[in-house]
Amino acid sequence: MHPPTSFPKHPSAEASLKPSRSPIPSLSQPRSTSLTHGLSRRTLAALCLSSCLATSGLWLQLPQARADTIPPVASSNTGTAPDTAPAGDPADTFSAQQAEQLARQLLQIPPAYNVANTMYNAGPNQPPTWTLTFQAPDNQALPAINVSIDAQHQRIVSYYRPQQADHLVFPPPLSVDEATQMARQWAQKLYPDALPQTKLLPLQPQAGSLTQPMTYTFTFERIVNGLPAPFDGWTLTLGQEGELISLQCHWTDAAFPPAHAALTPDQATALYQQNLPLRLQYSPVWHSDGHSTLELVYQPVFPGYPTWWGDNYAGDRADAWPVFDATTGQPLNPAGQPQPLPDPPPVQPLDPGGPTLPIPLPKVNWNEQQCLDNARKRLQVPSSAEFVSENEWKTPDGVTSWHFNWHVPGGESFDVTVDATHGLIIGFNRFPPASGLAGINPSSDSPALTQDQINAAAAAFIRQVWPTATGGLALQPANWATPLPKGSGAAHLQTTFQVVALVHGLPDLAQSGSLNVNPQTGTVENFWMNLPSLPSDLPNPGQALTLDQAKAAWVKARPLQLQYRLTQPQLYQQMAAKVGGDAGPGTQFAPAAPRVVLVYAPDVTAAASDMLNAVSGSFVPANDLSAYSGPIVDLAGSNAAAQLQLLVQRRLVDVDGEGRVHPDQVLTRGAFVKLLVDALGQQGVYSETAAASPAAQQVVGGIPKDSPQYKEIVAAFQLGWLPTGQPFNPEAPLTRADACVLLARALGYGDLLQHPEALRLDAADASQLPPTVYAAAALANAFQLFALTDGSFHANQPVTLADAAIAVVQAATLVHQPNRIRPL
Repeated sequence: MHPPTSFPKHPSAEASLKPSRSPIPSLSQPRSTSLTHGLSRRTLAALCLSSCLATSGLWLQLPQARADTIPPVASSNTGTAPDTAPAGDPADTFSAQQAEQLARQLLQIPPAYNVANTMYNAGPNQPPTWTLTFQAPDNQALPAINVSIDAQHQRIVSYYRPQQADHLVFPPPLSVDEATQMARQWAQKLYPDALPQTKLLPLQPQAGSLTQPMTYTFTFERIVNGLPAPFDGWTLTLGQEGELISLQCHWTDAAFPPAHAALTPDQATALYQQNLPLRLQYSPVWHSDGHSTLELVYQPVFPGYPTWWGDNYAGDRADAWPVFDATTGQPLNPAGQPQPLPDPPPVQPLDPGGPTLPIPLPKVNWNEQQCLDNARKRLQVPSSAEFVSENEWKTPDGVTSWHFNWHVPGGESFDVTVDATHGLIIGFNRFPPASGLAGINPSSDSPALTQDQINAAAAAFIRQVWPTATGGLALQPANWATPLPKGSGAAHLQTTFQVVALVHGLPDLAQSGSLNVNPQTGTVENFWMNLPSLPSDLPNPGQALTLDQAKAAWVKARPLQLQYRLTQPQLYQQMAAKVGGDAGPGTQFAPAAPRVVLVYAPDVTAAASDMLNAVSGSFVPANDLSAYSGPIVDLAGSNAAAQLQLLVQRRLVDVDGEGRVHPDQVLTRGAFVKLLVDALGQQGVYSETAAASPAAQQVVGGIPKDSPQYKEIVAAFQLGWLPTGQPFNPEAPLTRADACVLLARALGYGDLLQHPEALRLDAADASQLPPTVYAAAALANAFQLFALTDGSFHANQPVTLADAAIAVVQAATLVHQPNRIRPL
């Protein structure tokens, strides 16, 4: 039996809220209200020593910690509520007062909260919606509550109330099983008729630092004819105390087509594999620790115009392209129109058989005058040009570049950047009016050039500035697949080009750039080229899988799934307009209504990028790896089992291929610093400039920059967690003394380490500890970061991963709001 597409009015609304045709009551003066609901960024200020040595002990001032965990609530076409609803408008039968009553009844809004703002939205192809803001009385410092209600179906479509907890509580007050039960109870209360038509998806992991309070996010996805409809359903988030934090719901009344006419999975897969536009190329692969490697990969080359199918209620769920009509096998764009997958144009060198740059690039180390002479020669700088300025720049990797600027009589200026290390022009910018420099003589009233003339002007410029690499460089229109607007003139020409470097005859996306040509004059307006150092051991294309093998591996890893999708013609038209493209027939400014279509789409639930390693045949992991969800097999009997589970869930501790974390492994100093910096959310402190300072180089100068711990170690130095004036050895085993000193500084008690007399440590070996270690050990023991063993501290004992997990999780629970004093 086909489930009803209509989402009925909530029964409590029918029972308790009688329709009223009286005018909407007078409302308080509306004010602009943001409904994006982003929580404020984490503020991890240095914990300070308060006038702390009070008469009875040590008092601590703790910092604020807030999380950015809740997705924003969408809002559009917001308008002030009318005094009287238009005839036939749902607001005529479901008033603002009724919306308020329903919100209070279903969402347990405290009675003391008053409605501070009311707004009514009635945009095309959108449900008419009441949006209410509830505020605590007397301007209390309590968060506002925002609720949106579909006025037509009288159901809650969004809710948001910031979590009142400001830090992690561990052990969590609410277990996963308890949170799951509460989520089902909320769903039964809010959407009793729709709940049987949904499936509860696995709990969405909460990644990130431990400074964020615990949250539990559940997604209920609609199922029709046994198939998922990922655009319909709801997502709700509970806080660590079990309170409802946020809710987003979407449910369409559009008709669902039957599923019996679909192609078989084998038929769809054959079409999918046949038309998949993969290209073999070199591409930078960015790893989760921030460094990159250049690898030989197969990547899809999809059209440059919008191909994204968005969800309506779960914005963090990835949607894959291409999407195929399940009955015809044709690729569909988000407007529901057939959109063939274009074959990418071949990447051909400017001069086949011409000169190429060697790998790695040779270093010539030009001085300023050599760079200046080369720029004048290659760009044919006229003698009338006035030299204005020069500037030298050196990167931490030792690459030097010179930036020169000229002014030409008549008002034009242009600048050039020369890579002095490798002797190559890597940047050029022209400021109008154009003077014919390095291009065709301009004329303000000349007609637009042809596409062939523009292509020739771009190629001539590259031959002029890079004459020694024309066999290893290619030009490709940047938006080669964008269907440009129909017509003639400059607006309908391809004028922006990607400069593609070729390595072993294949595109190298790490060593690429762009070039823009003025369509009226043919002059090059700007050019830049990225020149990373290429390793000499790049995989040879002869080692790669064949294209057919790559397509088979791709389809196997991302099999097609039969499902329903909701077209988005208006959104697609808007996105196409932004890139200057043609949205296709029937979508240009057409108020087409969304419709449900039956499609095959790839399943991309696995955490992988869009790159298939051409040698191994496996997908390159995505930067934002999903948390490990399988069993951890070596935690039985560990006193840190719960803490390690939490660190794995937050993606702070890795699990090996056998499901082990190895809790008894001894940590190195570098591994502990990385864990502590990441757990306390301080990765962003890293500064490449700060790392290059003489003071930093004394500490981190000997650490390889490609080390997965490098950025966190630099950040720890910048934060004052590491001792100055001496090299930091990240490979040394971590001792309890090392860990406690680091933790004391990370929690803001660095100054207190110089006052051991203010602290007390009841340990048998306390008299043997140096003063700084004594103070750090006393703090660690008082805060339950490290416990005494057999009555002693054991400063030189190595720290295991289990020990570190207990200490780091406990440290994170101490990160509170500022201006809150608590005793030891």
